[in-house]
Amino acid sequence: GDRWRVWSDVACGLRPETTEQMAAGSGLEGFILDRFQEKTGLEIDRCPHTLFYSNEYDWMGASPDALILAPDEGAECKAVCGHAAQGYDWGKPGEVTVRGGADLMAMPFPPRFGVQMSHYMRVMSKPAWWLAVLFGSDWTVRLWRLERSAYLEDRMMEDTVDFWQRHIIDGEPPEIDESDPCE
Repeated sequence: GDRWRVWSDVACGLRPETTEQMAAGSGLEGFILDRFQEKTGLEIDRCPHTLFYSNEYDWMGASPDALILAPDEGAECKAVCGHAAQGYDWGKPGEVTVRGGADLMAMPFPPRFGVQMSHYMRVMSKPAWWLAVLFGSDWTVRLWRLERSAYLEDRMMEDTVDFWQRHIIDGEPPEIDESDPCE
């Protein structure tokens, strides 16, 4: 899904329709960030629809949900319910450190969230990123803090730079697989 969506969005200008789930998630961000502030006591700057670009690669951007003023970190919100919440073994909230591949696969939240936060840390040169997840089944918000990981960034950047060169610059469409919604 994600590789095809990025390619069709950037290379072809095809924007996906906003689904009910996407609209609900966007609508709940304020609530999730309010709970984040209450639970952590951290002051945030909400940045809806703001795009920050990397100093390293002018094509690489990040659109965080919030920036934390002190310490200099960021926050990402997610709202999950139904199969999205049940389809993963959510671990205990707290600090997360990724030092190797085994750590990545053992994250207490879906690895795609860790990759997204790692991307944001790379683009914005932040030492850590928070994940605030609202679980719709019981309306609780759980928090995790991911430390910046050279291991994760190195692997992510290899893929990202290769993807950008092959599929955006050279114009080669990504391969279609079962995870890509190419209907």
